[in-house]
Amino acid sequence: MYSGNVYFSKIAPLVPATTIQRRQTWVGSMGHSWVGEGEPNETFLGWLTASFGVSTEMAAESVGLDAALLVEFCNLACKILAIIGIPMVCIMCPLHFFFGGEGAGLHELRSIAMGNVIISHPWLYYLHAVIVNLVTVLVIHLVYASMPSFLILRYKWLKQMPAPRCVTVLVEGIPEGWRSDKKLKEFFSIMFKPEYVLDCTVVKNDPNLLKLYDEQGKYKDLLKDYKDKWQAANYAQEERPMMRETMCVGKEIDAIDYIEKKLAELNPLVEQTRLAALKEAEFESGGITCSSGFVTFSRRREAEVCHNIMAFSSRRDEWVVSVPPPASDVRWNDLKQPESKNKVWSAVGYCCILMLFIFFVPIVVLGTNLSSAVYIGGVFQPIWDSFAPGLALMLFLAFLPTILLLIFSSCFALKSETFAQHKLQIWYFLFMVFFVILVTVVGRSLFQTFAHVAQHPALAVELLGKEMPAATQFYMDFLMLQWGEQSLNFLRWVPLAKFLIFKTFYEEEDAKRMAEPEDQDFYGIGSRSARFTISLLIGIIFSTLSPLIAIVALILFGIMRVYYGYLVVFAEIKKPDLGGVFYNTQLRHLILGVGVYNVLMISVLGFRAKTGVPMLITVPSLVYSVLSYLHFSHNFVWRELPFIEVCNHPEELTAEDNGLRYIQPEFAHPDEPSKLLSLITGLNTWRRNK
Repeated sequence: MYSGNVYFSKIAPLVPATTIQRRQTWVGSMGHSWVGEGEPNETFLGWLTASFGVSTEMAAESVGLDAALLVEFCNLACKILAIIGIPMVCIMCPLHFFFGGEGAGLHELRSIAMGNVIISHPWLYYLHAVIVNLVTVLVIHLVYASMPSFLILRYKWLKQMPAPRCVTVLVEGIPEGWRSDKKLKEFFSIMFKPEYVLDCTVVKNDPNLLKLYDEQGKYKDLLKDYKDKWQAANYAQEERPMMRETMCVGKEIDAIDYIEKKLAELNPLVEQTRLAALKEAEFESGGITCSSGFVTFSRRREAEVCHNIMAFSSRRDEWVVSVPPPASDVRWNDLKQPESKNKVWSAVGYCCILMLFIFFVPIVVLGTNLSSAVYIGGVFQPIWDSFAPGLALMLFLAFLPTILLLIFSSCFALKSETFAQHKLQIWYFLFMVFFVILVTVVGRSLFQTFAHVAQHPALAVELLGKEMPAATQFYMDFLMLQWGEQSLNFLRWVPLAKFLIFKTFYEEEDAKRMAEPEDQDFYGIGSRSARFTISLLIGIIFSTLSPLIAIVALILFGIMRVYYGYLVVFAEIKKPDLGGVFYNTQLRHLILGVGVYNVLMISVLGFRAKTGVPMLITVPSLVYSVLSYLHFSHNFVWRELPFIEVCNHPEELTAEDNGLRYIQPEFAHPDEPSKLLSLITGLNTWRRNK
């Protein structure tokens, strides 16, 4: 543990100067004596002390609100599971053991679970029905109680959103006749005072310019690599880089001279093509302008008014205004696509997701039945029987984010990589609700199970009521396996291995840069958020069936709070930030999961109780969950800054210009005083290499 984390803290990428300064201000408030520029003590437990000292506000200042709220979700999960789990273990476990009636021995875990309660027990199921209502109210109450602090952080993040993002809106569905920079500015100058409309840019699609620009960027990257290698050789003439005229054949030539000549030819050609394209884009008849664009205002007030206007025309799909993604994270190719093409490819994408769901079911069912299909014998057989199904399920689910992101990137207009992560969070969660929580009732054939339920709807209640109480051991093993998985993730062994490999070929600083970030398919904020939510829901949903599961989940989230309090602040690099979108989605999914819990317990009580009264007592909890989900989804204003905050607290709008601009890299002038070219070119290069 010590060698992995402390060593990696030494090779962690350099953080921005502003982040270092903010971390240095924490010393007085946290009471820790930190070594170096805001890094934890390099002692055996230095990382642990630093993790405990991190608050949500501190993490938000340093690494962004999304990453900070991932840690806050662990705090919320620990609170929920402690309030549910500890009383349930102290009260229900003895009742299950002494009054259940099945007579399971103390050496069996089911002796303290609902599995030890006989069917048609005269009174215990009434107590379970009351508990379901209490758990439902408690969880939803804690979710709502977390919103005021979230809104404070969200509004602060919105107020401090850097310019030009805070004063810019993304406009989609621009009608024909308005698709030029000049016409777009003319339209918004009618809606607002002309002096407040600072800049308007319509997305343009010029494949010829983009091809030349990419070729220019490729040669610039090669030139930088060759110059870095020559610099590492102390500019020795005999070590000057050489290359072949073609890939592997031809005579050797001086690499730097050759690339500089190529760039000397390309640079004026790119500039000439850029000017021609800009001139053509002045007229919509040119055909290179698209239906999306960015409008930048001179004041925050006009931008917020624009966000809150429900409709600019008689059609909802025209003049659609939204908060733009970070300028460094825009997927320009998605914004270039016509709306008709987006609709067709979206339909293809949903079909692919459906096919993935269908083909994934037999794989998961096979994995969860692995212990019965493979017999290893000996003293290891009990261990194999306990952990093989959960391990197989975790392995299969680890590949799912990559497949989903591939479908999203190929078929959907995502607008930014961070938006792709949010879409992944939603769909990955829905997949896991079925493949993790409901997998035990599917059986070996999805179609056979669905056919039986369609013919006999009451079979669904019987399946849930009969199979779920017997499956609690599987979920307990599944959560305990994640203790080890999270410990392995904490060591960051993949980035560390990449760094050690790259270090043999490149300078240490270059190796650091190339080793980051961690794989964003599995370790990204979207995938993590979905897995965190499903782990908490397992602890909630199955706590009534087996109270000990809540304690196992509590230990898991305690471990995760310690690990991620260190990882997201001190080890991992800062990612593009949506300002709490993932956390809000986690809360909504949590209420949705409580509804699943209600349906499950209604089915269990309907099948096992002597009468239908316990089931009827539980029904109000489902109604409460549904109403709470609808209310929570529409009641809070958090996506945009409420207009009252803009008008009444203008002194809090302290955004600084980060130098980025909403302009396509190929259309940005190379002499423009902006960081756009270097940042976006570097990001696109990394994506191409990946």
